[in-house]
Amino acid sequence: MVGGAVYLVFSHCWIDYAHMGADDPSALGVERRVPVDWWENSRRLALMHRNRAIENPEGFATVGPDSWGVGASDGPTGYHVAHLYPEPIEMPDSIVEVDYPPQRPADNWMDGTIAPYAAGSSIMFTPAESVAALRHCRALTGDDGELLVWRGLEAGGVGFLDAFNLDAGWVAADYVAIDQGPLLLAIENARSGLLWRTFHRHPLVERAVTRLRLRTEYE
Repeated sequence: MVGGAVYLVFSHCWIDYAHMGADDPSALGVERRVPVDWWENSRRLALMHRNRAIENPEGFATVGPDSWGVGASDGPTGYHVAHLYPEPIEMPDSIVEVDYPPQRPADNWMDGTIAPYAAGSSIMFTPAESVAALRHCRALTGDDGELLVWRGLEAGGVGFLDAFNLDAGWVAADYVAIDQGPLLLAIENARSGLLWRTFHRHPLVERAVTRLRLRTEYE
C-alpha cells in the first residue's frame, strides 16, 4: 500500500496496464491472490488524492480541488514525504504479514506542501483533473504579481519549480529530475502513447508479457 500520489505513476510511464486488463495470479499457481486491474487501481488512487484535497481536513491554503497529490518533494524544511491512504479491503483467504501488513497506516499531510508533478503525472488516469491542476499551478502568482511556481524559458526556467506551500509562503528554488521526468513521460503517454508503444515493442518486454500471461495489444 503506497501513500504518495506519484508512487502509483512510475511503472505506468512504461507499462501500458490499460491494455492488459486484470492480471491472473491463479494462472501462475498463486491461488489466494485475487486478480487486480493495476490501471484501474491507480486511477482510483489518483482520484482518492484529489477527493482528499477537496475535503482538505486540515484546512491548508495550498490544498484544494486543483491543487492535489502529495508525495516526495522539496519542502520548507527540507526533503518532504507526505502520505494519504485508501480504506483497506482485505482479500479473500488472505494471510496477515504474508499478503498484507498488520499495521493500518494513517494519513500524514505534513505541512500541506504540494508538488505540481504529482497531479500532473496522473494525467494518464485523470486527464481533465490533471490538466486543471497544472493550469492552476501555472497561473499562481505571488503578492508582487509575478508567477509563483512556473518559470518559462523566457525567464531562464524549464517549467514548474518542484513544490510550493502557500501557508509557509515558500516555493522551491530548484527543479528535481526524478519529479519532472515522470511528468514529461506521463504527458507524452496521455498525448500519444509513445513511451508505451516503444516499450512494449522491445523483444524482452514482449517475452515477459508472454511469460506472465498478460494481455497486450502490442503483439
